[in-house]
Amino acid sequence: MSERAVAGRLWRQRAAPDRNVLLGVCVFACSFLAGCQAPVHDTAEATYLARCAPCHGEGGGGDGWLARKLPDSPTRFSNPEWRRSVDPVYVSRVIALGGSHVGISPLMPSSADIASNDRLLAELTEFVLELGK
Repeated sequence: MSERAVAGRLWRQRAAPDRNVLLGVCVFACSFLAGCQAPVHDTAEATYLARCAPCHGEGGGGDGWLARKLPDSPTRFSNPEWRRSVDPVYVSRVIALGGSHVGISPLMPSSADIASNDRLLAELTEFVLELGK
């Protein structure tokens, strides 16, 4: 076998992605997107449970079913120290613009549909802040 053929064979072996890794990435991406793009509901609590709880947990403990699959732990809204460190304007911006626009994890998605509903954005912001009291 020529040197070129051996080099090509070695390159293909290294370049071939592990199918289990690809499958894991696909499952994670689909789960993540499904949780983040759930329909908006009439109430802040229902919207939180559909959109936020998969990562942040039902009680805001950062322990939702997707949390263990994320590279960074989601914010623990139930932590009183976190609550004292933020204000409603900041929380509303994170919800509306997503993490990458406020200097936190880019995996925190933006929610333009919530941001366009002033009442729901205000209620969801208050709901999240109440979890830290």
